[in-house]
Amino acid sequence: MFLASPMLASAASISSTLDIGSTGGDVSTLQTYLATDVALYPQGLVTGYYGALSAAAVQRFQCRANLVCSGSAATTGYGRVGPLTRAALNAAMGGSVGTAEEISGPRSSITLP
Repeated sequence: MFLASPMLASAASISSTLDIGSTGGDVSTLQTYLATDVALYPQGLVTGYYGALSAAAVQRFQCRANLVCSGSAATTGYGRVGPLTRAALNAAMGGSVGTAEEISGPRSSITLP
């Protein structure tokens, strides 16, 4: 566990859906980016584990980006890094945003942020 350096977040991207219990490089990339803004992620911990602190930081990001500001990960995607949130994060980090289908999903499904 270490505190993030703002310089590590440039041109990074997240390629997977993240939720409570997720681990790995995408989580570390997310945490590193969020830690550059103490209003989003005041703890600034980069652990590679997506827990309650990461989810709360994602919720603040989602609300600031006008994606979603209420509900739960299961109902509205609040606190979950799904296709829309991932695209917004990647755009903010200057990385790959994803294809239109990755962002919006198949036409017959509902995409959670």
